[in-house]
Amino acid sequence: MNETNVSASVSSSLSRPFWTRFAAAARDLSPFCLGVDPSREVLADWGLEADIDGLRRFCAGVLESASEHVAVVKPQVAFFEAFGPAGMEILQSFMRDARAAGLLVIADAKRGDVGSTMDAYGQAWLGDDAPFACDAVTISPYLGLGAYKNFLERAADTGTGVFVVVRSSNPEAAELQDALVNGKTIADHLADQISAFNQDRLDRFGNGPVGAVVGATLGAAAAQTIAALPTSLFLVPGLGAQGATFADVANQFGDAVDRAVPSASRSVLSFGRNPQAFRGALQRHVEDARRIMRLA
Repeated sequence: MNETNVSASVSSSLSRPFWTRFAAAARDLSPFCLGVDPSREVLADWGLEADIDGLRRFCAGVLESASEHVAVVKPQVAFFEAFGPAGMEILQSFMRDARAAGLLVIADAKRGDVGSTMDAYGQAWLGDDAPFACDAVTISPYLGLGAYKNFLERAADTGTGVFVVVRSSNPEAAELQDALVNGKTIADHLADQISAFNQDRLDRFGNGPVGAVVGATLGAAAAQTIAALPTSLFLVPGLGAQGATFADVANQFGDAVDRAVPSASRSVLSFGRNPQAFRGALQRHVEDARRIMRLA
């Protein structure tokens, strides 16, 4: 990563919080986010055993290539946790090394609880002194966004970001997320609460600390929710293996596409057995992401 991109890294998370650094990194390099999902299938694609040594070699290979091409990586915590304590140690090392290399790290942890438990999650993930320090983390909002107030404030205070699962692309989600409360969907209620929290915490790009997970496969159905989130970044899964394209992201987000963080994992990671092909897939995704933001 060049000097400009390194300047958008973790070196000053308080003076340059995640949501500001992402906006700069997206313009300097690309908004594309590489999902780091070391499932058994992906490790097999890399010719690696599904054991600690295979996990460690996978992470080293990903970081070696990603640091040359992308600005953002998103380790899926569950796949590391599946390897037990040693897997979590490797996750910790991967996130530390990625941030030191100038990458922004979104921990896809989807944590969610209330009170002191949520405070403990904040201590674990948010802030440079946290044992699993990252630049942003995903949370699941089913217990009510108000229950996470202290967690969100800790994120804002430490310059770290939060992505709330608002509209996911899995078909099972629609029944809950589209349910109506006083004439408004649950997803749109969440969007309003996120925007209210961000309002007094905006950076020079007009972004706040709390973003939203909005799947790339939703199309026009997500338009109202996107419009209700004018100060949020959008973490956008669903590219590649789930069927969405970068053109779908551009169409779905419209004028808000410059706040999108499009993410793909398996469709890129499947090339891992061939480092040259893996780097080529990364570069294609980087260029496509730049193109939808009209940066290419």
